[in-house]
Amino acid sequence: MKTLILTLLTVSSIIAKGQSIENFPDMRSWGIYYTDTVERYIFADTAYIRISPDTKQSPIDTLFAGDNILVTGASPNALTIRGIKGPWLKIKYAKNGEEKNGYIWQGLISCTPLRRGDVKFVFGIERRADSLYIAEGKKENLRRYLVRLKVVQNGKIVASSSLITYDDESANFCDGKVMSGLGLTNVQNMVVVSFNGAA
Repeated sequence: MKTLILTLLTVSSIIAKGQSIENFPDMRSWGIYYTDTVERYIFADTAYIRISPDTKQSPIDTLFAGDNILVTGASPNALTIRGIKGPWLKIKYAKNGEEKNGYIWQGLISCTPLRRGDVKFVFGIERRADSLYIAEGKKENLRRYLVRLKVVQNGKIVASSSLITYDDESANFCDGKVMSGLGLTNVQNMVVVSFNGAA
């Protein structure tokens, strides 16, 4: 009976904690559940780490594309940058051999972390890329995202590429895979980035 009560209390607290965070539809592709602890990379070329989940405080640290972080929680505080609304995440990271904590806006971190040897393939949604079109004499908004892939080696971005994907049910999840060059001349790695969702 004690085990059942403890289990119910634990599940209730996880549900309550999960419900305290607003639903951020723009952030669904990242695959981060705010009660999980997940590894990610910094996606932004330069990202400022804050002591609290807002921009009112001066940055306490700076991280760069490809730096490793551990997401340990989320704040209900929201921020909209480049048309994308998302929460501040509580993170752990190491810098100069010292473990540190801070907050970063979710749009500055990568989706699935990908690596082959000393090369990191860092991808994320960079901004909204909406466009207007006219259908039956009525203006419609075509919701889309600009996705960028950065190749980072030894702390430097050595290549970058982008694509546009629709912001619909096909962007509910994202994933990536790194493969060898498959015998192609002058190709070291092939990266597959996919966005999908339930129909």
